[in-house]
Amino acid sequence: DVPEADQPINRLGELLRELNVNNPHAGRGGYEVYFFGQNRILKENGHFLKTLEADNADVVTLGQKLSAFATSIASKRAAKRIKDLIEDHRIDLVHLHNVLPLLSPDAITGCRQAYDGRGVPIVMKLADYKLTCPAGQHLREGKICTKCLGGREYWAGIHGCRENHLWSTAYALRN
Repeated sequence: DVPEADQPINRLGELLRELNVNNPHAGRGGYEVYFFGQNRILKENGHFLKTLEADNADVVTLGQKLSAFATSIASKRAAKRIKDLIEDHRIDLVHLHNVLPLLSPDAITGCRQAYDGRGVPIVMKLADYKLTCPAGQHLREGKICTKCLGGREYWAGIHGCRENHLWSTAYALRN
């Protein structure tokens, strides 16, 4: 079987094998509609697609929240899980969506470690600013705020940009 001309192919002439990785928000919204819709469209059009999801809706207890805080900083388990999925399914491309808090930026590490360190190409969709702003929006009191850029996330704790100063400080420390 030869792929149709309009279908993406890998370097071996096979259909591109994609892994979509997402950590859905606890409250479903437009971003989740986008992610699941994209997956449906790709599958309906014959693409090889694997997905990995770690769902924030499963984070309920204080212990789970503390664990999620830790994994948002680093998660060797997530890196290994992604690396193994890539290798087990001969993935050619990884599309990272939201990786916080349950997968962490170590999702990128897993992609880089695959195939004996040769890695795979990554497309990362950022639907919010969580990687550069502890509050995720670069907004404070309804106005654009960029004080946290460049490693100055402590401003979120000072200004209380999340629900309160305690949560704001915790998110600033995570970043």
